[in-house]
Order: sequence, then structure tokens, then C-alpha cells
Amino acid sequence: MKDIVIIGAGGFGREVVQLIEDINTDIKTWNLLGFIDETVGKQETFINDIPVLGNLEWFEKANKSNLYTVCAIGNPKDKYNLISRASDYDINFANLIHPNAKVSKYTEFGIDCIICNNTFISVNTKIGNHISINPGCGIGHDTIIKDYSTIYWNVILSGNVCINEGCELGSKADVLPKMTVGKWSIIGAGAVVTCDIPDNCTAVGVPAKEIKITERTDYMNQSFNDEVNSYFDIDDEEGEICITCHENESETILVEIEDEMPIIEPKEKEISDSKIPPFINFVTFNRLGLTVKNLSKILESKEDFEMHIIDCNSKDNSWDYIQSLTDSRIKSKTRFEKNYGPIYPLNYALTKRKPNQYFFTIDSDTYIKTENWIQRFMDVFEAFPEVGVLGLMRDNPYPRFMPPVIPKVKDDISYLELKNAKLGEIMDFIPGQLQCLRPELIEKIGYWSEECGYGDAELSPRVTHYTDFKVGFLTTIEIDMTQHVGCNECMGIAFCKLSKSIGSCYTISKKSNQNESFVKKFEWKYYEVFKELEEGKRTVYCASLHDPNSTENHLYHKDWAEENFNYYLQNSN
Repeated sequence: MKDIVIIGAGGFGREVVQLIEDINTDIKTWNLLGFIDETVGKQETFINDIPVLGNLEWFEKANKSNLYTVCAIGNPKDKYNLISRASDYDINFANLIHPNAKVSKYTEFGIDCIICNNTFISVNTKIGNHISINPGCGIGHDTIIKDYSTIYWNVILSGNVCINEGCELGSKADVLPKMTVGKWSIIGAGAVVTCDIPDNCTAVGVPAKEIKITERTDYMNQSFNDEVNSYFDIDDEEGEICITCHENESETILVEIEDEMPIIEPKEKEISDSKIPPFINFVTFNRLGLTVKNLSKILESKEDFEMHIIDCNSKDNSWDYIQSLTDSRIKSKTRFEKNYGPIYPLNYALTKRKPNQYFFTIDSDTYIKTENWIQRFMDVFEAFPEVGVLGLMRDNPYPRFMPPVIPKVKDDISYLELKNAKLGEIMDFIPGQLQCLRPELIEKIGYWSEECGYGDAELSPRVTHYTDFKVGFLTTIEIDMTQHVGCNECMGIAFCKLSKSIGSCYTISKKSNQNESFVKKFEWKYYEVFKELEEGKRTVYCASLHDPNSTENHLYHKDWAEENFNYYLQNSN
């Protein structure tokens, strides 16, 4: 094995320790000697059982014949300064790439590149020297990331993007195709870059807007904090900086001290009492632990809604938990004797919707972190009457992927309009883990297609190409899509009666999930439905077995639908 030391014993340094351990799980590659850190109080101590060997002078006496180093410093300025000083010691730098990262063989790497878990790097990309790419990022084809840049969690860089030297991209930022981010610039968390960003500036928001900061001719030797203080009012309290921009007193930017970047929080509004509360469809199918965790979080909300819960023959006591719920906003609880796939309960719920009622559907594996999330949907629907469907990008543990979009902004409200919605294109649609439909759209399109059973992948192109409505992404709501909760952490332990010999609720769910096999087997129906639409043989309205009038008045291949339901009946119960 090769010896390795980590420069930087902060939060990212500790994460790099885990990265090295994950690499060694497959092949014993690295012998971690310890940290190098310039902080006097950390030297000659232990952090998570790993010794802090000393400062950079440690390299002077070290045996470098089999010694490698990585720099786990997030801030590009600090990284540049440390690397410049470390160069005096003739250090060999290593590249660390997590085993779960998907990296094209046509990617070019410099030295000292740290590529974390669940990151995807496409073809013909160029990654420079001393680059840190945190978990869950997506790097598109022909993209260039130049030296000393740091890409935080879940950033999406589309194709042909150029990230210049020393840039810092905050968590969940998105850079659209062919955009350039200038040297030593900062992109705030959650920002969407729709135009080129000049050197030495900070850009935040959707779309990303430049915040004017005095340009630095010698970036490394000037005090970044002094310049920011001169432009913002800063209140540092309990580890969080509240920054109020002089140019716009209505916007507040929150910055986490350690590894996060600025994010603009939209203003919260009350839902009008005169409106019908939205319909929430929540479907469970095993995974008791996730159901309890995620549904409890929704019910903690003070927002008004009418929830209808459907259980699809769960085998793990999910139904016992559902029956115990007493929240007055829960209007019905239904249990199907068998699981007929995801479209069957979805359309059943639609038949219960009141006229003029917005329709939310939430997957049981979706944990909603953001408060007042319903109002954030409603703000966009009210500001943009043309929007018919709104949803979110998938999130942890899935890579955040953004198909081609068009940013839409009206005052302080914005969303990302899906541009193409191409048939068969990977993820070129609004995923359905948390999705809302406008009632006027529902009147036009009826139901999700039971005849093809493709769900999200058929809804977005049907709406985009065959109605006047648009579909798009919200960027102001955070979710987590963790797929497994261990028994020792399960909030549903009081209801669980599963025998350990049978397995956990997660293993039952995984065995019962037949969505991928269904898609492969019945792909032809997906294309056939859209062929009939293109040829004028059918309208955009899709009928449902749950609504006999709809099947009488619209084209409906009953045999296709029944075959789809029977596939799940036979394979997923």
C-alpha cells in the first residue's frame, strides 16, 4: 500500500478519511498516516482516531519515497495558499476517486483531485489540479474545471461548461450548457447560472444574479471578509452569518460557516382561507420505517391540506401505523388487497379530488425538509398561470440531474421550465416523488396513462407537446430520498411485527419492486400511445378504469391496462 496524508483536518478532511476507507474496501490501496494542519490547537492531537501529525514543516523530515498527499481544503483561496507553500517540500499528490463515482474513461485529470461518492462525470471532461468535487454532483460532457476550484454537494454542471480557476460552487447550484464562470468567483447554493459570470464576483439566486464586489487584482493577498463587510451588513450569531444586501433589503442570504454557500430564502406567505386546501395523495408499499419518518414530517406542517392515504398491500405493518393516525387533515385511508402497480392507486386518488383542487402526489420515500413547501408551489402556480405541473429534482442518494430547462422569473418568484420533454430521453421529465398538478390541467388530460403505465415519463411529454400548459422544476424546496432506515433507527418499531428470518421492511420492498422490469417489458406501449397522439387517433385525455364514464367517452385500450395491472399482481405481491 501507499502512504498518504491529508492536508486539512476540518470537516472535509474527515470526509476524505471516509473516502479513503471506501476505496480500501475494494482494494487495499492507501495507508493513512494522518492529517497535516496549520491550526496550532489541532497539532499532535487525534481527530476521529486519526493523528494530526503537525503542520507543513512535517514534510521536511518525512520519507517521501512512498508518500502521497491530498489537500482537503474547501475554500479555494486557502487551498491555493497552502498548496503554494507545500510546493517547497517536493510533495507527490494523489487523486482519490470514490468506487461509486461514475467517471468516463475519456476524462482527463490533473493532480490532487478528490471525487466523492455518487458523482457522475461524463465524456471528454477536463478536471484540473487541486479540484474537490463533493458527493452527488453531475459533470456534463466537454466541461472544464480549472485549478483550485471546489464543487460542493449535488452541483450540476451541464455540457460544455467552463469553471475557471479558483471557483467555489455552492450546494445544489446548476450551471446551464455552454456557460462560463469567471476566475475566483462564487456561485451561491441553489443558484441557476443562465449566463456567463465574470471574474471575482458572487452570483446568487434563480437565475443567478451578480452581486457587485470590488474587483481584486491580487485575490490571494486581500481580505475577502473586509470586502464583504463593506458591502453587506453582517450579523454573526451561533455559527451562522446573516447577510443583508444593501441593494435589496427584501433578500436575505444565509451562509453556513464551514462548507456551505449563500442561498436566497423566498418570502413565506399565508395560504388564503378562501381557497380549497390542496389534495395530497400519499401511497405506501412496505418500507414502514421510511413511511413513518416521512409521513410524520408532512403531518408536522401547519399548512392546510386534505390527505388521502392508500396502502398497496404492504406486508410490514405499514397499515397498522396508518390506522393509528388521527390528524384531522387525513380525509381517507384505503387499503388495496393486492398491489397493482403505481398508476392504479394514483388514478384512484384522482377520482376523489374535488373540482378546482390542486393535486399533490408524494412518494413514501420522500422526506420534505423545507417548511411551508405547499405555499412555495402555490406561489409559482399563481405567478405563472401557464404552469400545469411542478416538481423537484431527485435528491440524495440519487445524483441530482437537471435536463435542459428555461429559467422563468417574475418579481421574486421563479421556476425552471422543462425545455424539450423528449420521448425516451433519460430523465427528460419531471420526476414524481413530489409533484403537483393544476386543476385546469387535470380537466384536460384526465388521468395518468394506464395503457402504457409509464407515469412521470409519459406525463411530462404529454402535457408539454399536446396542451398549452408548461411543466417545470421548483428550486426552493429541499428533500431527501434515503431508501433505507435501519431497524435500530426506525420510528415505526412499535408497529413492526416482522420476523427477522423474513427480513426487514426494506428487503421486502426491494424484492417486490418491479418497476424496472415492467418498463423493459412494456416499452412499446409507451411509444404506441404517443404515436396515436401524433396521428390524431386519440386526444390528450387519458381515461381510467376507476372512472367508467371516461373509458366510454375516450379511446381506451382496456386490454393494455389490464395486462399492466396483472403484471404487478403476479410479480409484486
